[in-house]
Amino acid sequence: WDIDLLEGYPNKFISDSVPERLAGFWKVRLPRSFRELLLTGRVTALFVPGWNFFAFWEAVFLAKKLGIPVWIRGDSNDLKKDALFKWMVKRVLVGAFIRRVDRFLCVGTATKRLYQSYSVDDSRLEWGPHAVDNDFFKMRATQYRSSRYELRRKWGIADESTCVLFVGKFIQKKRPQDLILAVGLLRNL
Repeated sequence: WDIDLLEGYPNKFISDSVPERLAGFWKVRLPRSFRELLLTGRVTALFVPGWNFFAFWEAVFLAKKLGIPVWIRGDSNDLKKDALFKWMVKRVLVGAFIRRVDRFLCVGTATKRLYQSYSVDDSRLEWGPHAVDNDFFKMRATQYRSSRYELRRKWGIADESTCVLFVGKFIQKKRPQDLILAVGLLRNL
């Protein structure tokens, strides 16, 4: 959205090559230059966006070993119920990961409940919901309102058609069919 997220913050991009596709837990390893950066002693905190790649686990375990505070923010939650065996394995493995995290940013109540189920004390939990720049979208809506019909023609959408946007992967757990059902219900009102 053309917002410089790095301005005012010291930052450094690692020079190591990264996998062409971030697919698979084991395929994404902690780059050597990032490991070396942690070892310099100049890192004051580590922020990790989840535990879905092995690199995140490596970084957290190394940071904890070096006494670097670790913060995490991810979308994991307690809504999905795993089979007993998978649940037990996760309790052990994810529990070992979570014990090395100092602070947790919760995107919602289901995420907070997940951390609490791992005995994370409430004093280590902070709200960190998904952020939306409402002013940006409000400004853009105003800007494009006068060219609404021109934009619809450009996209091949008839003036009288209902137009709905779905933002997400077309996979079962994102439930895109719910949007289709909701539009159907609205048309029957």
